[in-house]
This record gives sequence, C-alpha cells and structure tokens, in this order.
Amino acid sequence: AVIVNGDRRQCVFTLPERAGFGWHAAIETADGGVDPSRPVPGRTVVFMIERKAGGRARSGKGK
Repeated sequence: AVIVNGDRRQCVFTLPERAGFGWHAAIETADGGVDPSRPVPGRTVVFMIERKAGGRARSGKGK
C-alpha cells in the first residue's frame, strides 16, 4: 500500500485488516517507520507491506 498525505496537516489512514496478516513499514526510516495505528504526518509518503502474521521478510536468495 502507498499512503500519500499531501496536506500540511497530519491525517489518519486506515488500512484493511485480514485475519492472519499484519501491515508493516516497507521502508525503515531513522525513526523506525510509521506505526499504522498513528496519524501520518503532513506531506509524507508511506509504503506499507502486508505480511502473514509470524512470517519473515523474504531475502530473495535461493530462488
């Protein structure tokens, strides 16, 4: 998911929930990324990825 807040004010976005999955920041930043349960700061773009609960990120090795 790509979340774009073009306003100067913070805004709350709600991503859809699915049983057995959770949303995580796709790109980690110096502040640890954006928690999807908090407002998104103004003039910010956030990239989120949905992963299976308890799953790990794929490294792309051993395909």
